[in-house]
Amino acid sequence: MIMKNILTLLLLLAGMLSFAQRKYAPIKKKPKIDTMMIKRTGADPYGMKKYVLCVLKTGPNAASLAKDSVKKILAGHMKNMEVLESQGKLVVAGPFTDGSDWEGVFVFNVTTVEEAKKLTDTDPGVQSGLFSVELHPWYSSATLMEVPVLHKKVQVKSF
Repeated sequence: MIMKNILTLLLLLAGMLSFAQRKYAPIKKKPKIDTMMIKRTGADPYGMKKYVLCVLKTGPNAASLAKDSVKKILAGHMKNMEVLESQGKLVVAGPFTDGSDWEGVFVFNVTTVEEAKKLTDTDPGVQSGLFSVELHPWYSSATLMEVPVLHKKVQVKSF
């Protein structure tokens, strides 16, 4: 019994000593605030801003559209996204790949659902009923505004 207690005590002590020897990353200084980025992105004091999140879902006409029509609609959909991005209105976009009725997502650089609705109404995919939309006010990092610029630095091909 005494031997068991001594062994337990030694194991605890060895564990504490090994923990005490662990090296932790040094505490880094707070990053310097980038006032130019604050202006460029429209960040509030928390580094955040308002957007509208749009979920594109399978629309009411998706099943009845001919393949050739869908191809043309999707080409127009992609062109419309380019236009909205060039206007600074579309920050992030992309498809879902799980085969559900959630087709894709847009993050719009607007503050109201009404403004976002006007933007989605310009999309041939929405106009044709290939997609339907669900819009939600969203509060997220203002640095999302940097995504379009950063994306161009890694995009080798375009759609």
